[in-house]
Formats: sequence, structure tokens, C-alpha cells
Amino acid sequence: MHKKLRFLFLSGAFLFLFYLFSRLAKRDVFTQFDFDWMVKIQDRIPQSANNLFEFLGMTARFEVIVLVLLVLVVVLTLKRKFFSFLIFIPLFLAHLFEIYGKSVLNHPGPPMHFLRDKALDIFPKWYAHPGSSYPSGHSMRIVFLALIVGFLIYASKKFDLRRRVLILSLIAFYAIVVLLSRMVLGEHWPTDVIGGTLLGLAFGFLALVFLR
Repeated sequence: MHKKLRFLFLSGAFLFLFYLFSRLAKRDVFTQFDFDWMVKIQDRIPQSANNLFEFLGMTARFEVIVLVLLVLVVVLTLKRKFFSFLIFIPLFLAHLFEIYGKSVLNHPGPPMHFLRDKALDIFPKWYAHPGSSYPSGHSMRIVFLALIVGFLIYASKKFDLRRRVLILSLIAFYAIVVLLSRMVLGEHWPTDVIGGTLLGLAFGFLALVFLR
């Protein structure tokens, strides 16, 4: 029970951090920070890596994440974790927060000179991002999934300590690269990614309550 309370505390703490960070983002506190770091990131990563980052970004789409979670739930149910399907509730709530954030924050996405989307050559109307881009849904989903998978690996008795550390490091690296892809491709500002990460952590820890 104490572990569940710890997860609930961490969930509430990250949700509170998301709230504070969102308030600052709404006041445009991070405008210069966003611009400076977008320039630094895109200057250091060549456009030849675009295809790789586009593929990695696709793995954080809603359909893909839901499919992976469904597979996990089936496996966990077979292992008698019958309440594992409840992890979809925090995921649903996280998307509600994402939608709410994008509806109340006037935070347009990066302008066209940051975008690396090949579709711009075919669809010029995509030169500007309509609406708000905060928080990043891709960032929220990949962090949510990485936290759940990481916890299952950590709690598994099938792996020794060395293998667990290796697998957890790979999961963390993968999540970080996906987060980076949002900025490399010019889809989101760093602020959007940070907000999405905090949201993913908040509801990811809430989901862990149902896996204990």
C-alpha cells in the first residue's frame, strides 16, 4: 500500500509542476529560451537524420501507443494482474489535460523556418501551425509508456540487475530521442516537450497504482 501512496504522491507532484510550468508558459516566460534552444538543437543535428526522427516520432502516435498498451494489458492479465486495464484511465485523463492545455494557452508552434516536414513542398498551407502546440501529445505519450514499461522491467524477476540497468537505459534513451525528434523536426518548442513530459510523468505514475 505504501508504494501506491508513493506513486500517488509522485503523480500529484508532477501534476502540480505541470500546472506551475504551464502558468509560466502562458505568461511567455520561456519565449527566448524556446527560440535559443530550437536553434541550438537544429544546428547540431543534420537534416540527413530527418527520416529517422520522423519514424521515431510516429512510434509515439496515439494509435501506436494504445496498441502497445493493449498488448501489455493482455500479457499482464494472463499473469493475473486483472486490474491492469485500468491504466487506460490515466492515459485518457492525460489527453483531456492535453486538449485543455491547447485550448486555454495561446502558444503557437514553431514558425515555418523551423519545420523539416517534406509535406511543406506539397501543402504550403502547413507553413504555419494552427492553434496552440502546448503541451506536446507525442512527448506525453512516450513518457507515459516508457514509465510503465520501465517499471515492469524494474519489477521483473526474470532479469538480473545488470540486464535491468541495460534495458532501462535503452528505454530512457529511446524516450529522450523521441522527445528530441519533436524539436529536431520543428513540430514543437522545448517548452511544449517539457510540458508534455511533466504530464506523461504525472499520469504515468498514476497508472502504476493499478499495476501493483
